[in-house]
Amino acid sequence: MHFWTHASHSTDCLKEEYRNMLSPLDRRSSLAVAETPCQQHSGRPIVADSSANPSRARQSRAKANVVKKSANFRFFVVDNPAKLKDREQMRANRKHVMNDYLEKERHNPSSTDSRVTRAPSGGTKRKRSAPSAVGQSVNKSAATQIFSRETTANQLAFGSAYISRSSPESRDLVASSIEQNDSRLSQEEVQAARAIRFVEVESSPERSSDDEPRHSLSLTPPPSSYLGSNIQPFNTWPTLTDPLLDTERLKWSCSRNFRSRGIAIRWIPTILQSRHAFLSTICISASHDDVMQRGLQAPHERAPFGSLERMKVRGEIIGMVNAALDDPAARLADTTVVSVLHLLNSEIMGCTDFTMAMHARGLHDLVRQRGGLHRLGMNGSLASMTTITMYMISALREATPHTDFVDYARQNRTKPPTDNSHLPESPLFCRPSGFYTIKRCLSMDSPAYKLIGTLRLLTVAFVRNSGTSHLSPLQVVEDDERWQQDALDVESLCKNIFAIPSADSRCDDFGSSSDLFAFEALRLTAVLFAFALSNGVPLSKAASMLSKPGFQRQANPTAWHILVKSALIRTDLSDAWGNMAGVLLWITLIAGASSNPDSPYHPRSDENRLADGGRTGEEEEARKWLAAVAVRCSIILSFEYGGAMLETLKRLVGIEQILAKMDAERMGQAVPEVHVGGLKVKKSSVVACGPEEPLWRTFKDYASDLRNGV
Repeated sequence: MHFWTHASHSTDCLKEEYRNMLSPLDRRSSLAVAETPCQQHSGRPIVADSSANPSRARQSRAKANVVKKSANFRFFVVDNPAKLKDREQMRANRKHVMNDYLEKERHNPSSTDSRVTRAPSGGTKRKRSAPSAVGQSVNKSAATQIFSRETTANQLAFGSAYISRSSPESRDLVASSIEQNDSRLSQEEVQAARAIRFVEVESSPERSSDDEPRHSLSLTPPPSSYLGSNIQPFNTWPTLTDPLLDTERLKWSCSRNFRSRGIAIRWIPTILQSRHAFLSTICISASHDDVMQRGLQAPHERAPFGSLERMKVRGEIIGMVNAALDDPAARLADTTVVSVLHLLNSEIMGCTDFTMAMHARGLHDLVRQRGGLHRLGMNGSLASMTTITMYMISALREATPHTDFVDYARQNRTKPPTDNSHLPESPLFCRPSGFYTIKRCLSMDSPAYKLIGTLRLLTVAFVRNSGTSHLSPLQVVEDDERWQQDALDVESLCKNIFAIPSADSRCDDFGSSSDLFAFEALRLTAVLFAFALSNGVPLSKAASMLSKPGFQRQANPTAWHILVKSALIRTDLSDAWGNMAGVLLWITLIAGASSNPDSPYHPRSDENRLADGGRTGEEEEARKWLAAVAVRCSIILSFEYGGAMLETLKRLVGIEQILAKMDAERMGQAVPEVHVGGLKVKKSSVVACGPEEPLWRTFKDYASDLRNGV
């Protein structure tokens, strides 16, 4: 149904709309811009004007010779007859009629109504402005816009908030009318009215059926018209002192690449307690973005020592951490430990070995001064993340973590679940029944799924033959008779892996180029892993052997980890492989360990760099790129599946130590001395920092725990 009341003209309607916008009371829009089904069935529209009130009707008839009645009406729409008795709607109707009456009285020089003649602050009469031409419409296109048939129901909700295109004179008239005619406005309200911006909605001209030009109202207002559009809440974040550093962009990059639900629950509340803890997260994003960008650049395009942005961020964060260490109250706080942990992760991505070793030792000193890992706060999350970071450094360097972290990891063991919950599955960690999470993204008939299953069996067989008489701690096998099957033989499994053709020769098996290169990266890593396990040599030595001319067709063979990086960089890493994030972590850890700069089988990168066999710049860049992806996967997975992540790293470190021991015994030599961050560690220190028992007994502990259900 349509209902309307008398209105002076279209300009009066527009003034009433702005008066409603400025009023502190809640007013509903009464402007109808669409037809409703009720209109089609109503025989005759109902009219409600000023004569609805007897007293107002008498006053209107007395002044009929002064004020000319307008032929324009004010429409409002209801979709239910019951809404005719709605109090808010009736109040709006009465208010419209009263405003219409007062507006006419203000233009009547002979009016004696005290509500019009008295001044706001006293009883003296105020001067009236000359009556304007009320019979003319300022915006002639308003009627065509209001009665446009293309007007949708969505425009009803925004009709009162939108302003049609009109001349500057009409906008000035509206602003002046608000100030002059509404006697109830205070000075502050008048100033607020002057400050209102009249937003012009850009609309393209359309042609109606009668070829008359008209404009369609936009469904969404421009962003500049929203209330609070000039408020920037992110400006309240702590920022770096250098104005050239875009803190907001770096934080956005950090949240985009390292976000997880676990971080929001376990980590964010603590880092928001201090400025240095909050801004230290930018170190991680700055290092990650720099390494990823360098991986896409040609050698001549790369900055020699990293990007300027990364160096500035690291310098400022180190200064903040040093200031916190000098403060006795903040020195041993959780926020300071978190800041150093963030710095350490950024240095792992940058592969700055000396600086990384310095931060690792500093972090260990802070933990000891706090009384050990168990005394750290954040409900165990800080101790778990610190231990995972130390184990990841050891996995990339083929070394053993300090005894403090080994003991903590021994006391916090995670049994693979038997349900269908989400897990970071990999050849090192999965359910007793096999893979479930990986099945969500890979078909069981796909080459990648079959290869991952073969790698799982290879890992189980290797640990079974490594000297332990107990069930393998790496995988609980539901049927013990499977141990007697020939398929679990290490040599046969390795031969199967070596015989797998490359992805280039089977392009039809993959749906996209990303899947193709993901399989190729997995195949290259599987060949390296199988070669090391079948020959009983460390991963770094296996990579150096595979990079010799006898194992590759090229005259100048490429380092193995460069081949893996070249395949991975062509895959979709936007979500870290999603359900296969555990496999991506396994690939980067194996390939990163094969490029270990502390290995005696690789010449040091800072010694005779350009000599034959020396590490080239591309090898260093590939090593940094792999480490950056590994850190990203570790951060994403550790906050969601901390126990599974720690078990995966423990098993990889154990396998690396077994390979080093097997190679040393075969060569009749002692286990090579460990280098951490390029600094040679004395033999006595290695014994003190290692586990208290032989490493192969650790596997027995794992097996015993799994058998006993611990």
